[in-house]
Amino acid sequence: MTGRGALFIRRVLIILFWIALWQAVAVLVDNPLYFASPRRTLSELSQRITERVFLSSVLMSLLRILSGFSAAALSGLVLALLSYKHPFSEEFFKPLVVFLRTVPVAAVVVVLLIWFGSARLSLYITFMVVFPNVYINALTGLKETDTGLIEMATVFRMSAVNRFLYIYRPAYLPYLKAALRQSLGMSFKSGIAAEIIGLPELSIGERLYMDKIYLNTAGVFSWMIVILIVLTLTEKLLFDLLPYLFRKISARLPGPESGAGVAARKAVPVSISLSGLCKSYGDNIVFKDLTLCFRQDSTYIISGVSGIGKTTLLKLIAGLTSPDLGSVRFVRTDPPSDRALRRKPRFSLKKASENGIPPLRVSMCFQENRLIEEQNACSNLRICGCTGEPAEELSRVFPEGVPGEKVSGLSGGMKRRVAVLRAMLSPSDIVLLDEPFTGLDAENRKRLCEYIKARRNGRLLIIVSHDPVCESFPEAETLNIGKLSQE
Repeated sequence: MTGRGALFIRRVLIILFWIALWQAVAVLVDNPLYFASPRRTLSELSQRITERVFLSSVLMSLLRILSGFSAAALSGLVLALLSYKHPFSEEFFKPLVVFLRTVPVAAVVVVLLIWFGSARLSLYITFMVVFPNVYINALTGLKETDTGLIEMATVFRMSAVNRFLYIYRPAYLPYLKAALRQSLGMSFKSGIAAEIIGLPELSIGERLYMDKIYLNTAGVFSWMIVILIVLTLTEKLLFDLLPYLFRKISARLPGPESGAGVAARKAVPVSISLSGLCKSYGDNIVFKDLTLCFRQDSTYIISGVSGIGKTTLLKLIAGLTSPDLGSVRFVRTDPPSDRALRRKPRFSLKKASENGIPPLRVSMCFQENRLIEEQNACSNLRICGCTGEPAEELSRVFPEGVPGEKVSGLSGGMKRRVAVLRAMLSPSDIVLLDEPFTGLDAENRKRLCEYIKARRNGRLLIIVSHDPVCESFPEAETLNIGKLSQE
């Protein structure tokens, strides 16, 4: 027997057990006025289905509840994105969220009945119950977004659409799915409870109330079964069928793994000047009055013991952190601009041109790989706007064959090669490589060194490495940050 067959039989047996228990309780009570049996309930249900108002009542209740559920889900997600982007918004909406979470539904029902009547009462109550749950879970998921990937997206100037699809969405989606599944059941319970109080025409709540008035316990039980069936079908539609159709449609559309890379961009000759640079983390002083210059069209290898500040130096150049004192200046030597451009704190480059001068661009291989784990190697290069044909470029450093599986399934050395290629193929003016040869054997290290030299294309290249790579870059100037910062 297959796994699915065994699962189906197990579920059927579980349902039969609860029906048998229901029947046993009905026999023990022996009073259909208090507790209707399964047979009596099903008989009542079969009669209800034939009534003219049955389908109308079910559909109208479903419409009201799903309208409130959808409005709350959309509002919760949008306001969560706004609160994540602007922390003041989170403070601003906090009293509203606390109010909706804590105020008893019954008290709000009374007020809403006075203000708006009973026609849309279940819609408002459903919104009130669902909104705070979606908002809080979506905001929590957004706050759990990998900050390393956010920095990567900033350096590579990833588009807003790609940031949302490949960085933020995978972070908040599990939280959002859990919130929506839980909220759907809550919306049915609260929405139908509101209908029982408000008694709008053509509603499940109205029909339940009438059965209660006439002490028709079998009728109440039959409506409970209807609610259970409608909720189950709605859940299957929203969380199984629609995502399945979405995946099928998405598979037919061109994704990041298809098409050619972007056109190559001519690098701008640029030098970097660090002047009086001071940087510390708490009591740990990393740099004190560091002055250094990186000349255009040159290669530098930065060495020094661990913890001396090599990675911090690259982050300062990339604009991912700001110096406490001093400045990082970029001097362009291409006409007509020969003036220095000062970098804005915490942002890698200016988004727009200044006085007609194109902005400078930096690419970086981080100390961690910072790849999008759910995409393959080619997609990682395309998403970050790399030039050339990714599969062809990858084949130069993957003689064993370009890996087609998700990055999450690759070894550490394979991920490292993808991260280095992403930095080298990015249309940038400055290339920063932080420990690019970590996890590579001698043969792959040599092959990657040759690739880096072939794809430097006259750009300023700064390499931080503990590995002995000076022989592979005989033209490079070696700098010991520890000695320079003490001078």
